[in-house]
Amino acid sequence: MKFLTSAIFLLLIGCFTSCLIPETNHFVPDYFLLTSRATDSNKSANTNELSFYIKEVRLPQYLQDKRLVSRPTDDTIVFRENVRWGEPLEMGISRVLGQNLSALLNTLEYGVYPQRRKFEYFSEIELTIERFEMISGGVVKVKAFWEVNGQDGQKHRNVFEGTHMLEGIQVQNEVRALSQLLLKLSEEIALDF
Repeated sequence: MKFLTSAIFLLLIGCFTSCLIPETNHFVPDYFLLTSRATDSNKSANTNELSFYIKEVRLPQYLQDKRLVSRPTDDTIVFRENVRWGEPLEMGISRVLGQNLSALLNTLEYGVYPQRRKFEYFSEIELTIERFEMISGGVVKVKAFWEVNGQDGQKHRNVFEGTHMLEGIQVQNEVRALSQLLLKLSEEIALDF
């Protein structure tokens, strides 16, 4: 009986020690957020009566992934596994666009999808992104179609296309450049208010 108990004990020790988990090649991804760049002039006491609502931003399917994308050529997409957005890209774009426009138009009365509309807004903004990525040569590119629909029934439409040369090869520089291009887009949209 002692022999059987010892054999079972040795067998269990052998099973547990041989099941060591090998070292993994898993990397924890880095997460990034777009940031607003418009300066707040702290004029909240003298805010405009303008208000706006940014509808759901439309993105091509390949940009709906959490991973950052680069396009070295027009027909090639590279998904970067360890570099990801910290929020869905369409929500980040609308958040930053809303913050930029709020500062540029000096208004605190705005809403951004998916927030519910609290009241009737002066204008609605629709945005369709076609390009939002790094391209070859250390350049980021943004191409967007936008439309501002006013309460008076007037519509202003335009296409924004901008590029920005990166100052270094770090991902932070890429995200800052994309945020800078969103500021330029915001400035263009603000002209139609």
